[in-house]
Amino acid sequence: MHDFSTLKLTGIEPDDWCDADERIFIACFTILGQFVEEELGKHSGGPGVAEPNSYRGYRRHFADHYDGTSPEKDAIDLWLWYTVELPRLEADYDADLERCFGGNDIFDVKPDGQTTIRPHGEMKYPHDYPEIVKQEKLEELMKIRRGLWT
Repeated sequence: MHDFSTLKLTGIEPDDWCDADERIFIACFTILGQFVEEELGKHSGGPGVAEPNSYRGYRRHFADHYDGTSPEKDAIDLWLWYTVELPRLEADYDADLERCFGGNDIFDVKPDGQTTIRPHGEMKYPHDYPEIVKQEKLEELMKIRRGLWT
């Protein structure tokens, strides 16, 4: 049995409030990061140096599965998505929200007191887009976990 009592969730301080579902997401990806960074680890070759059995700068300790898939490569790709693409996606979504709904001038108050919202423009992303993508990526992580069984 593993002791995860010392697991430090990436990006969350102990006193920070965070939804339970977000903590679960972050915990899963923190553990993925520990696997990629510590168990696979970066290879010792310099920039542009391809080491045998390495992928995107990380060592791989296992051979590809017989069907040509590699949970190690998938884990590395998913870790890079989490560390590089997810922050960019969340920033783009936040900027889109600010563009469409920022400021007080989006509210129309009618003489009868009813308020309607008049956005500045149309959203580029669907409602809750980052959460939809995060759910899909969490499902990918569960498939990788299954593929890493030895």
